[in-house]
Amino acid sequence: MENEINEYLDHKTMSLQDWETLLNNGWDRVGTHFFRRRYDFYTIPLFQMELKMQLMPLRYDLRSNLRNNLDKNNQFPFSKSQKILKKRNQNLTHIFQKAHITDEKMRLFDDWYEDRFQTQSTILNWVSEDKTPFESYEISIYDKDKLIACSFFDQTKTLQYSTTAFFDPNEAKRSLGTYTLMLEIEQGIKDKKHFHHPGHAYQITSKYDYKKKIPNAEHFDWDLQLWLPLERLI
Repeated sequence: MENEINEYLDHKTMSLQDWETLLNNGWDRVGTHFFRRRYDFYTIPLFQMELKMQLMPLRYDLRSNLRNNLDKNNQFPFSKSQKILKKRNQNLTHIFQKAHITDEKMRLFDDWYEDRFQTQSTILNWVSEDKTPFESYEISIYDKDKLIACSFFDQTKTLQYSTTAFFDPNEAKRSLGTYTLMLEIEQGIKDKKHFHHPGHAYQITSKYDYKKKIPNAEHFDWDLQLWLPLERLI
């Protein structure tokens, strides 16, 4: 019988050391809800049917001294298309800072979530206003003085974890979900983190496949309970 891993914890406080231990073992979190499960139900949009599919926790190796595929500038080896994406967005400005919820960010999240999932939620399900269960960070992206994208992520001693990212639906052509992830990775390298965890994807094709396209990706093998290299999608 397949290993039906389905574990969860609810903690309003947790040490970053404990969170790092959980991340190393394939855990995710939404707000104060921490979970590790092998299977989930995924809706196939075209057929509007739910299938039980295997989740794929992911992480990217940021340690330059262990990589053999650094680019000529000794930077993270983003693909050619990802470098083009970065160049295309070079007219935008971004700010890295401690997580700070504002009305502007809440409205942007609401617009993005309803457009993407055809339902409603709130950013407060993912990011707290009172540093619960611990302090997080954000990268906000502006087109002149207009906020068009934002991502929130955790930092432990050696790891990073993406909690959520959202953007103006009218700016979808900019691929800001991928762009914010790239900026988080670059911040992790600056801060000498070993790995960046973008959350999970699915083994089948899904809206989360952009996470599989980042170089130096590894996936958590549920049977071996180990992180193994993931063959990057082109």
